[in-house]
Amino acid sequence: MIKLLSLLATLTICLTTLMAPVSATAGEIQGIAGKCLDVDQQQTNDGARVQIWECNGTVAQRWIYIPATSEIRGPAGKCLDVDNAGTADGTHVQLWQCNGTNAQKWFPVNGEIHGLAGKCLDVDNADTRNGTQVQIWECNGTNAQSWYLRK
Repeated sequence: MIKLLSLLATLTICLTTLMAPVSATAGEIQGIAGKCLDVDQQQTNDGARVQIWECNGTVAQRWIYIPATSEIRGPAGKCLDVDNAGTADGTHVQLWQCNGTNAQKWFPVNGEIHGLAGKCLDVDNADTRNGTQVQIWECNGTNAQSWYLRK
């Protein structure tokens, strides 16, 4: 009986540890040429354009990755979202009210951010100019798809 209780206590501790939420990570998401993932004009409306811009520390560049939901949240707590849940290369990424759909699920993998249909978060044509649109594209290992979180 003592062995059984000891085993149950150990199992409970292990399950509690496995189910504990992983904490969210916040900061700037930096990519090609050191530019930051940015919401155009700090807009918070659904459909607001997501682009790259010189890092400037504004609210438009503050993101939080929430592992428990695989969401990347930006200004006003809205989610990084693939427009109309499109899966074609070149589908734009936008800000949208979080709704739990796969269009808002993101997974950091070896310096890339994988999203819908396994496509990567990508800077259009690897263009490093401020205001360049962010999209999804077949993962290809280029600088246009290289991202890291700067706290």
